[in-house]
Amino acid sequence: MTNKLEIEKKYYIKDGNIENLTKVLMSAGAKFIGDSKQTDIYFNVPGRDSLTSKECLRIRESETKKEITYKPPTENVDINKKFFAKKEVNLAIQDIEIAKALLINIGCTVLTEVKKERKRFSLDKFKIFIDNVVNAGLFLEIEIMDYPDNIKHRIKEIDTLVNSLEIGDCTVENRPYRDLVMEKKGG
Repeated sequence: MTNKLEIEKKYYIKDGNIENLTKVLMSAGAKFIGDSKQTDIYFNVPGRDSLTSKECLRIRESETKKEITYKPPTENVDINKKFFAKKEVNLAIQDIEIAKALLINIGCTVLTEVKKERKRFSLDKFKIFIDNVVNAGLFLEIEIMDYPDNIKHRIKEIDTLVNSLEIGDCTVENRPYRDLVMEKKGG
């Protein structure tokens, strides 16, 4: 297992215009990788409040894969932090219902379901996603894998990239889609 972290920043795109955002990325040299639809089922881990700890346990299903993902609790949670940097463990699965039953049987509880349409791009060393999230809105997410010592440098690179794109009216969003959807649904 690698010691690299997934370092990401997410931006809420206020005008919600996917076509404009796609044009901006393509004109900046981004390579379109593909579209996907994803459904994520988020769980609370037994004995902890995953919302408070910013822990992530989810089952994800898309057209090409099914997997369980775990991201450990965030230490020193700071709601003003404008990025995420976590180790991520992914396990390929074959059957969503069996995986869901397993997690429920060991004491996990379902928190919410998040559905999104995702456009995937690459630009230099970055993975870039345009996510249209049901009950949350349109987002631009930029991520890179690197070692913990390089987090600040990578965040500066992401900021420089976003500033160069001149996206328009966007704001950094530091909450996971899970939390945004739960807030919109009222809990």
